[in-house]
Amino acid sequence: MGSAKKSAHMVKYTIVPAEIRTDAEMEEFAGNWLGTKLSAFGMTASLEMMEVEKVELVIKDNLVSFTMAGGFMFGEWELPDLEGELKDGALIFTVPAADEYSEDTEWSVRLHEDGMLSLAVTMMDEEIVFYMEPAEAAADAAEEPVEEAAE
Repeated sequence: MGSAKKSAHMVKYTIVPAEIRTDAEMEEFAGNWLGTKLSAFGMTASLEMMEVEKVELVIKDNLVSFTMAGGFMFGEWELPDLEGELKDGALIFTVPAADEYSEDTEWSVRLHEDGMLSLAVTMMDEEIVFYMEPAEAAADAAEEPVEEAAE
């Protein structure tokens, strides 16, 4: 007979992103974006929890540059000035194969109703999604003063 009581470490937390916009225009993607969360392997967590140091995306006109400093699981990535194309509100770009034994990889950038952006790619049959916010918003959040407790 199973127990209805669950221990705290068994509780699964789910982050539900805002709806994806299908009407986004190319100029809405423009800017510098910083990763905040990563969804992979059936879980969504902060970059820190997924052992990723930073994720940056720069979009200017239809050119996309992606940089990631990750831990042992994701490694280091630097993908400069890849040409993107708008399809059904998503900015799609292709990363050329690294060698003759690998395949080109299609990446998809989408805007969400809350102003966030997601960058998705499927690798080895696993969808990996980076959730990002404008770099200015991330910098502002990092610079907010911390209130000290009254003595």
